[in-house]
Amino acid sequence: MTIGIATRGPQAGLAAWRALLAAELLGRGEIGGFCVFVWRDASGRFQYATTRRGGTAGLVLPGDFALATLAGLISSGPDRPEPLTQFLPCDDRIGLVTGHRLPSSPLGDGTPVNRAALAAMGAGDLDQAGLQALLAQGSAMDAGLICMSLAGPALIANAPRVETRDDHGRYLWQGADDAACAVLLNSIFSARLVGDTLAAAVGAVAVETMVGAAAPMGLARFAAPVRVQAADHEAVMINGADEIVSVRSADPAYFGPKPRITVVYANMPVWRDGRCIGRAASEVFADLRHGVLRPDGHAAAQGFLFHRIPF
Repeated sequence: MTIGIATRGPQAGLAAWRALLAAELLGRGEIGGFCVFVWRDASGRFQYATTRRGGTAGLVLPGDFALATLAGLISSGPDRPEPLTQFLPCDDRIGLVTGHRLPSSPLGDGTPVNRAALAAMGAGDLDQAGLQALLAQGSAMDAGLICMSLAGPALIANAPRVETRDDHGRYLWQGADDAACAVLLNSIFSARLVGDTLAAAVGAVAVETMVGAAAPMGLARFAAPVRVQAADHEAVMINGADEIVSVRSADPAYFGPKPRITVVYANMPVWRDGRCIGRAASEVFADLRHGVLRPDGHAAAQGFLFHRIPF
């Protein structure tokens, strides 16, 4: 498993989903396949959604998931073994445990380490040192865990073996009123970001969603089909809700019948309200017919990330 994300705070459900989308847009590797997504609903019960393929695009989520104040997910490549929920245990009275690599790795007695962590959380016996000790019980354990309880500190740690990897990243943020965000990842690579810097970029998108602290990268999304406008320059126009409203291009390929084309080009200027606010950090591919861009169901056509000025 290549990424685990946990969020707690206002709109934590939406924050976790957006953070995974950011990873899918920025990264290459074992991403965009299976996903287990869990959120605590208004009645205080955890609800699951799973997909074996497609990542964010494969999940079928109810509208109220976005308002959940506690959420978590784990995602990687396609077709992981069932039941997928084994990789993200949770308890309505305790919280959730997600992670990366193989978070259901067995301890010496056969208990999956993620379930052992959840039980220790419920007994009030788990702190940061305790989590690290739990993950160090097996010298070759291939697991990293995020423990997010209903309140209190979020815990995040890798087994010693995972710490020897040169491609892992982590991010932990804890704010006011018990708001928190944690990310663990490995084997996901971006043109400019890797490891901790990639985890931080993904986590900042979640934090911005929950508390409004502007992230270095913004997330712009398709809300509807978009018309291409002929121009002497390249630009993508977004509105105040960070929705793509038009694309301007001097490329004649945009004005012929193309079943799939690069809609948002790398480093393309991003404009809002007559001002350039950044440049594209990821690309968008979509269907182009009759001068109208129609995004498909894949993550890379749901939107794009952009570096905010200054960059």
